[in-house]
Amino acid sequence: MERERIAWLSLALLSALLFVLVRPMLHRAPVVPADLTSDDRLALGLAIDVNVASATELESIPGIGPTRAAAIVADRERVGPFEDVDALERVKGIGPSTLESIRPYVEAGRGGDEDE
Repeated sequence: MERERIAWLSLALLSALLFVLVRPMLHRAPVVPADLTSDDRLALGLAIDVNVASATELESIPGIGPTRAAAIVADRERVGPFEDVDALERVKGIGPSTLESIRPYVEAGRGGDEDE
């Protein structure tokens, strides 16, 4: 009887320990390597940050060619980072339909915002 009680207590303690150790790992954001190419990011379903991407990286977005990519970079350098994806409409050559077609592939992160 005492052995069973010790076995059950040991099992309960082990379960509690595993719960404490494993639970935090379940809620962590996935780690994405910083050196992924834009093509790799798109293949993984990750958006490209228009506030830090080069013109070459922006060209990997479906619907963005060299002219639009250069316009995005020029606008970002002239006006500053994009507050959100909708702000891309300020770029010449990007209207509502283009914006909606590229929306799944882009994000406007804080990478270009150096004030904060």
